[in-house]
Amino acid sequence: MKDFLEQYEVKLTVRGPVFVGNGREFSKKEYIFLPGRRIGIVDVERIYRLMRKKGRIPEFEKFMMGGYSDLGRWLENERMKEEVMRTCLAYSLDSGDTTLTRGQRTQIMAYMKDPLGKPYVPGSTLKGMFRSILATEKLLRDASGLRQALQREVYQELPRARGRRQYCLSSTASKLEAKIFRTMKREDTKPEDAVNDRLSGFVVSDSEPIDRSRLVLAQKVERRTDGTEKTLNLLRESLCPGTEIRFTITVDHSLCPVTKASLLEAISHFDAAYSDHFLQAYSGFDRLTPPQVYVGGGTGFVTKTLVYPLMGKKDGIHTTVEIFDKTGVSPRHKHRNDKALGVSPHILKCTRYRGTLLQMGLCDVSMK
Repeated sequence: MKDFLEQYEVKLTVRGPVFVGNGREFSKKEYIFLPGRRIGIVDVERIYRLMRKKGRIPEFEKFMMGGYSDLGRWLENERMKEEVMRTCLAYSLDSGDTTLTRGQRTQIMAYMKDPLGKPYVPGSTLKGMFRSILATEKLLRDASGLRQALQREVYQELPRARGRRQYCLSSTASKLEAKIFRTMKREDTKPEDAVNDRLSGFVVSDSEPIDRSRLVLAQKVERRTDGTEKTLNLLRESLCPGTEIRFTITVDHSLCPVTKASLLEAISHFDAAYSDHFLQAYSGFDRLTPPQVYVGGGTGFVTKTLVYPLMGKKDGIHTTVEIFDKTGVSPRHKHRNDKALGVSPHILKCTRYRGTLLQMGLCDVSMK
């Protein structure tokens, strides 16, 4: 390997179920309830072949086009559930601590899988996580006046912000990206051009494929600062606690200055800031124990944004409330009360696994 290239082997150990969605949602006509609190995901091609073999295509298509309660009940009425269970399941998974019940409208979001049907974590997801961590580190340790300049940008842009949340403060976000990462100054380019991004030399692989037996259904639970909880009818296929996510990071030091030591230090500073700015407002949850990271979806606003590292805790609360207000979050969510609570948002994204309330996406990190 060339002298300026360095590769690290990284292992994330899942502490709170990890969800990386593929954009698909399983309808009530694509899964059936199995014994032992398991859910069976049906292979559509197999069940169509079975229905053709049985001469039941018209009845099956009528069911699929209609509003019948669920696939399992229809199969029971047609006396075909046992045969479908034997021959037409793609896979099954533990329904865990979910309150999934028959006849209830429930979303089941599918996990990302490779062509062989095995779950994995894309390198783009992992790199985006590290990018946020490294940006947090830069802002927390800034001694150049960058942070103050960007804060002024926020104060100027926020009153004009409208529309979808991902576009709120987009101008400030672009300037932040340019100032923190796009510093290579290549010839015949503008400073903000992507070709000047130093993290082009920070290459993160997809994770190794993970056995499908590591998937569990995780139900969305919202934990409030007063300890109350709300369980929602949203379930996600997720990697269960104890799962190991393995991948590599290759750093081209001619482009990117990140080292193993500096990355672990950045994670530690991210953990401390997240604990101070947000997590400490929720009773029953300890501070993060570095190095820990949040991976995937459903982990919450604060894990995905730089509002608090940029603005600090007090102004971060004010800015977050304003972002929610400007982007059309319903007043019924009572985000205007967040300033009095001393934290915003006032909901911690969790799930239950084997009777324990866990934060979504929390993982331990080890590198070598």
